[in-house]
Amino acid sequence: MTQFNLNFEAKGEDMRIQTTLQYARMIFDYLWTLSGSLPFVVDGDDIVWRADGVKDGLCKGLGLDSTRIHESWEPTPDEERPSNEYIWQFTKVAHESTGIQQLPSQPTIPSIEKAFEGWSQSYGSEVASHLRCLVEAETPHYEYLQRFKI
Repeated sequence: MTQFNLNFEAKGEDMRIQTTLQYARMIFDYLWTLSGSLPFVVDGDDIVWRADGVKDGLCKGLGLDSTRIHESWEPTPDEERPSNEYIWQFTKVAHESTGIQQLPSQPTIPSIEKAFEGWSQSYGSEVASHLRCLVEAETPHYEYLQRFKI
């Protein structure tokens, strides 16, 4: 996968480092141990599908007025967008967005077998195998953090 002139292959170490939840879990555990309080965990899907619940829970925990939170905004002006192509590819949806937008129905997370089939068709079996290994390695970290989400 060398899209956008980036060296970001499924089997490469860069892919694992950039996509792992291991470090987020380590930071979560460290902050919890250090402070004795649970750090906030926000699931990106919940921002879309449970926006009010996430907003209220986060604001309550931080002592903020939830009525001052905006759910729509202006896109980031061109001159303020990241100039690094790598960073841009990871953040462009947020920079170009005008607010929280839902699809007509909430998508379901496919089984690893179903995802593997789709990856095999899109990227070939070798890349699909590497992606499957990455997902399987990350699942325990995701499930751990998910237990603490707002």
